[in-house]
Amino acid sequence: LKKEYEGEDDYKKLSIMTNNSMYIAELKRKIEKEFVDLFPSEPPYIVAKIEDERGFSLSNNSLVGEFLQHGDRVYAQPEGISEIRSGAGGEQLKGLQGGGNSQDLLEMLKNLQTSVVAKLAASDLHLHEDVEDLLNNVINLGFSFNSTLIHNI
Repeated sequence: LKKEYEGEDDYKKLSIMTNNSMYIAELKRKIEKEFVDLFPSEPPYIVAKIEDERGFSLSNNSLVGEFLQHGDRVYAQPEGISEIRSGAGGEQLKGLQGGGNSQDLLEMLKNLQTSVVAKLAASDLHLHEDVEDLLNNVINLGFSFNSTLIHNI
């Protein structure tokens, strides 16, 4: 995993096994989920793109087996903040570099929710003074089908 988007510095290393019929977009979400599991005290890592050992970007719609063989190494470039061309009124908006694929974004949201809730559960939440604020931000997570998420709430 790279520390910064388009950066050269390595951040963390991990090994992931996958099958050849998985899409690159699914591999990105798997890396994010594995990162949360392995490094729960770190901020969530959101993968913007995957590159092969030669530095070529791999298309989200491609299958892992089309580009990679057993034992190949890939590099995950983290999501960074970028300028979105224009908002509703023509103003510049900041946002994630990721595309508009709703399934991809929903998987990213699930991974972020799991990470944040696990960190909240391990925090000094009992000292949070604004109970109404806490409930307004946490109560909707109780409607999740993810039993680990609900347990941590």
